[in-house]
Amino acid sequence: MTQAKTDDKNDAKQEAPPAKTDIGTLVIVAALALIIGIGTGAFLAGETDSPTGPDMAGGGGGGPGAPMNMNMDPGALQGNISPMAAVDHLLQERFLEVAAIERLAIRAEMRLDGATSKAGAPAAAVPASKPAVAPTRQRPPVLPEVADAAVAKPTVVPTPAPAADAVELTSVVALARAGKYTTKLGPSPAIGPDSAPVKVFVISDFQCPVCRRAANGGHELFDQFGKDVQWVFWQNPLDMHQKAMPTAKASMAAFRQGKFWQYHDKLFQNQRASDPADLDRYAQELGLDMVQFKKDVEDPALEAKIRSDQAAAENIGARGTPAFLINGRLQVGWGSAAGIGSMITREQAEMKVLLDSGSSLADALKKRAEANAKQPEEALVFTDHFLEGKPAVRKVEEKKAD
Repeated sequence: MTQAKTDDKNDAKQEAPPAKTDIGTLVIVAALALIIGIGTGAFLAGETDSPTGPDMAGGGGGGPGAPMNMNMDPGALQGNISPMAAVDHLLQERFLEVAAIERLAIRAEMRLDGATSKAGAPAAAVPASKPAVAPTRQRPPVLPEVADAAVAKPTVVPTPAPAADAVELTSVVALARAGKYTTKLGPSPAIGPDSAPVKVFVISDFQCPVCRRAANGGHELFDQFGKDVQWVFWQNPLDMHQKAMPTAKASMAAFRQGKFWQYHDKLFQNQRASDPADLDRYAQELGLDMVQFKKDVEDPALEAKIRSDQAAAENIGARGTPAFLINGRLQVGWGSAAGIGSMITREQAEMKVLLDSGSSLADALKKRAEANAKQPEEALVFTDHFLEGKPAVRKVEEKKAD
């Protein structure tokens, strides 16, 4: 008999369901403890809401732990955030979060109750032809105010859009003829063949607004004259533009990877966005090797070529930008594509006469430079630096050396 009673007690212990943990209570208690802790910290930290650190007690310096004068005039807090208002604001936010947590806890308890009541029940038979599909669980609706309090909304920073008149400056046809104009000092970006009888040096600065207009309006000439004209981009980063040299170096780094004209277009289309991060972004958008790009930007030889271009431009009289040097004839400033086009047409005719008479291309170019130059020195600068590629030094630097 005693043995039977003992067995009944053991069976009762085994059949009794495990004690259910009150999840909701634990969650709410933890949330309230969080509220109390944050509220207390905010109450103390509220004394230093002002950058100047107001003295809340009317005596010594403010700051955490300083005594508060609870009888002070509320008007004394004008322009500052009240500590109690800060606490109230934080409490409101935390209560919204607790409401959301409480709802989730209740749902968890309901699921736990359902799972306990179904323990030991046989699973429903499912035909072999119809595999069991887990029921879709719908997420509980979240109140707008709870969502706003519990979820931080990401800040979207829009990318500056190109100017309204920005277009693809360099056409596909022109890009097909893109290449290099090579001299002793090194290569320069060019469109058109070396055999072209007319050499047009586009002396430009990527930070010059007039150069941007010239790029927008003048690149139609690239397709108009075809193989009879070689267009050479000549760097002249003006000292007055702080970002002119960095953009010039970045464009030449892109040139080393065969993407000068595409990079050229991006710089003019986004002329106000020329920080180092912008220059890197343009290179990435063009698919350049970024390791090589950054290495080339810092290459002293690349900067030396740019500074020589700048000195040659100044020495021939192009102290402003844009400027166009057409077989030694200098045109400073931008008027219209038609004006530059008419100068090229006249130069084509003059070169044809010289070439038809038996002059070589090099001799014909030197003769046209002498005829086009206003001073003999300008013709010499054109021949030495633009045609032959001798390094040029700015006259200001020459005076300093003397």
